[in-house]
Amino acid sequence: MSVIAVARGTGQLGRSIVETLLANGNYKVIILARKANQVAQEAIEAPVIPLNYANVDDITSALEAHNVHTLISTIVTMNDVEPELNLIKAADKSATTKRFVPSYWATDYPAEFRDTFFVAKNKFQALNALESTSLEYAAFVFGYFLDYFVAPHVKSHLNP
Repeated sequence: MSVIAVARGTGQLGRSIVETLLANGNYKVIILARKANQVAQEAIEAPVIPLNYANVDDITSALEAHNVHTLISTIVTMNDVEPELNLIKAADKSATTKRFVPSYWATDYPAEFRDTFFVAKNKFQALNALESTSLEYAAFVFGYFLDYFVAPHVKSHLNP
């Protein structure tokens, strides 16, 4: 069974992804978080692994200790892209991790926004970092979240 780690898997988007993967039943899922969260761990029924996102070696060790094949990032990169870049470095360094999904959710930013819009700049930094690794990667670009249009049929943890 493949192991998938979701960085910030107790957050709004992350928790929705974790619960969907667990419901699928074909994956073992772990959550990477800045701190331990027993309440979330029991509610979601997935282990929460506390990490320092500033320490690439610690992240790498956690990925290898849990035999993580795929790392999905849902961390917020709007103000600080370093944690995302460190996740990429650690995943590339890990002997077990082969695939990475960056926190690029929602909008496809045109290349000309790279230097003028800070959110786009951070997204492009992460994609550029991924291009220089041996990792398989996919950035999901799907427009606005549709949680509010398909409710109540799709369970969501996103705030309106």
